[in-house]
Amino acid sequence: ETFQRYPELYFYYGGCSYLSVPDGLEIEMTYINTDIPQSEVWAVENDDELMAVLGLALAHKQTGANVVLIPGYNPSEEAVADIFARLTEDYYLIWMGLYSYLYSGQENQQWDIRWYQFELSYWEQADEATLSLWRDSTESALLQLSETLFAQDMPDYEKALIAHDYLVDSCRYDMDDLTVMEWENHIAYGALAEGSCVCQGYAEAFKLLMEAAGVECITVTGEAGGDSHMWNCVQLGGQWYMMDLTWDDPVMDDGSDLKLYDYFNVTSAQLAQDHQWEAADAPDCTATDLNYET
Repeated sequence: ETFQRYPELYFYYGGCSYLSVPDGLEIEMTYINTDIPQSEVWAVENDDELMAVLGLALAHKQTGANVVLIPGYNPSEEAVADIFARLTEDYYLIWMGLYSYLYSGQENQQWDIRWYQFELSYWEQADEATLSLWRDSTESALLQLSETLFAQDMPDYEKALIAHDYLVDSCRYDMDDLTVMEWENHIAYGALAEGSCVCQGYAEAFKLLMEAAGVECITVTGEAGGDSHMWNCVQLGGQWYMMDLTWDDPVMDDGSDLKLYDYFNVTSAQLAQDHQWEAADAPDCTATDLNYET
């Protein structure tokens, strides 16, 4: 009953033993995790609460989170992975640069209580002021662009074309990032605020612009040209299309830029000629109605 009323206390429970004595019981308690304050232990009962706790940890760039799962809640590894996927796709968290996560702990099946310690690592240890700058600058640029680029009655195809052209015209692929990892070029901030990014920056920025315009859009991760790569899948007119802004914005050998439409609203089969990805990670795009040449 104690742990059901105060489940976070289970995080510190190491066990107990008792011995009968003439006047009653002599109980000996042992404890674990004694170096962690109780204020840093969260008790959660569903996916939404776990997502909120982990989201707060990410937002404050914490390296860990201590969680007790109350009786009846036992998320699978797949459920935890889905929570992190949703978090890293969230507008307010994509700039955090989560690199990986691990979690371990223990459970007591008798009481149906378990606790986990999450370990969070990041691409780079930017300070809080820098992170706030990235977030606020991204939000400001997104609000301004959504007001100036799109009209309320504009067809979705035109919204996608305008966003594509804006990013290709205003961004330059950061060739230096191939040798020096700079996280700001891997998020929408690089594309929307600095005009310099790599594939992930193009894809994240395009997704945010499409969402601001009311168009469904996702990012797709795979390989292209022998390297890890990211691009988009956008829904227009009830049909899905593949789009790769990075490869529509090549840097030529002489340093000049081109704007192409070779990868604008193409089918999965067309993209698969030089891109590879897990089929389950994106819709199968077969429509050709809104291909640029069409």
